[in-house]
Amino acid sequence: MIQRVFFPQLPSLNEIVDMAKVRDRDGGKWSKYASVKKKVEKDLVYLIKAAKLVPVKRAKFTCTWRERCERKDPDNLAAGVKYIMDSLVLAKILEDDGWAQVQSIHHYFVVSPQREAGVTVEIESV
Repeated sequence: MIQRVFFPQLPSLNEIVDMAKVRDRDGGKWSKYASVKKKVEKDLVYLIKAAKLVPVKRAKFTCTWRERCERKDPDNLAAGVKYIMDSLVLAKILEDDGWAQVQSIHHYFVVSPQREAGVTVEIESV
């Protein structure tokens, strides 16, 4: 069985690195990254629940990243998989995002100026 869910554009690796550089009022790092990650994961969990995904023990994941232009590099986009996997765990679709649950993650990249930027994730139970 293959399940699918679409997520709108996620933070890129460059954006994640920039957030990690921001210091909070106490001089600490990561607070901006942590707050953005929490919000993004909350939004993704909502979309996962709306898609009515069924929990899986172990799966293959295929991510088709869609952008309107080629401005962002593919490896920069693919960093968003961290948000996706953590959100699947939060939504209880996966027990964890470790070796026992994730057989593989494949990435594909397409440019489509007419369509919304984001990623379609296919989850194939194995």
